[in-house]
Amino acid sequence: MDDKKKYKIVASDLDGTLLNTDQKISAENLAAIKEMCRLGVQLVPTTGRALCEMPEALLASDDVRYYITSNGTAVWDKEQEKMILTHYIPEDTVAFITETVKPYASYWLVHEGGVNHYDRALHTPAYLDKCNVGQAFRNIVETMAKGIDGMDAFLKASKAIEMICIFFEDHRALEACKRTFIESGKLRAVQSDENNIEIFMSSAGKGNALAAFAATHQLGIEPEKIADAIGKFGGAGRRFEIHGTVNGVTIADDYAHHPEEITATLNAAQDMGFNKVWAVFQPFTYSRTKMLLDDFATSLQIADRVVMTEIMGSREVNTIGIYTKDLAEKIPGSVWFDTFSEVENYVMSHAESGDLVITMGCGDVYKIAKSIVAKNK
Repeated sequence: MDDKKKYKIVASDLDGTLLNTDQKISAENLAAIKEMCRLGVQLVPTTGRALCEMPEALLASDDVRYYITSNGTAVWDKEQEKMILTHYIPEDTVAFITETVKPYASYWLVHEGGVNHYDRALHTPAYLDKCNVGQAFRNIVETMAKGIDGMDAFLKASKAIEMICIFFEDHRALEACKRTFIESGKLRAVQSDENNIEIFMSSAGKGNALAAFAATHQLGIEPEKIADAIGKFGGAGRRFEIHGTVNGVTIADDYAHHPEEITATLNAAQDMGFNKVWAVFQPFTYSRTKMLLDDFATSLQIADRVVMTEIMGSREVNTIGIYTKDLAEKIPGSVWFDTFSEVENYVMSHAESGDLVITMGCGDVYKIAKSIVAKNK
């Protein structure tokens, strides 16, 4: 690769895109990467795997320099032979994860320094079966991971933990821990398998890492110079922002105000293991509500329960005769209220422990989430 040449950046996910069904990269894909490089396009592979799990042929390619690993918690720079843009899990957060999972039977895989680690003492067929570890993960452990003696001691000694993958014996324990991690506001907990959760810092992620890398690359800034800034990034306000928990109900807020954004937010919420997802939506402007009425109805029905406020007109006057009741008529079981206090009272008298209540909209609907938490401190 010509270091003096200015490259455009393109990301490609490793699993399902670059790799074949036998978990190897084909000669055709390697040739395509080489041709992209010749044309001035630099491929950056992204993956939830540790660096050690990258195919050798891809690591050896002269046409790839950077690798986004462990769900975006680290970027490997092959030329410098070091991790850049790292976002490791702090020691106190590792301790929090450990204490949360401690009551349950579990099997851990820990990404540290680009290597996947497992506890030798627990790596028996019987225990793997007990914790529902699938064959694909067993293959990774047996061919690519590193065995250690004592996971607790390893976690306490390590300063560079990128991600923790945990398998559970009991699916209810998995869901409970997943909710706890998400509600902390500092962690992301996603599933790459129905029996595991992958835990990493909330400001990490393959997309965030790629965006940071691409920006520094295009501006000519050394990527490692902004590593501290990324590490301190706590996530954008009003983007699935957790405000707190009240009587076991998680209270969150999101800026989603367009059907596509609402769909993305509610689909993500439904994947988080809550008992029910409550969407508290404030339509914004009369013209948009009327124009996208059917689309709003479709996207909001992803939630288990829908509660709405009256339309926030903002700069507009309602000259077209559109009201929230028109939207509610298209969403079976939905309700709407004139005031925030009515919405708040209804939601908190009906939501149950284990539910998620998320306020959505670009107006002042976030005040409902804040009020609910403030009144129950």
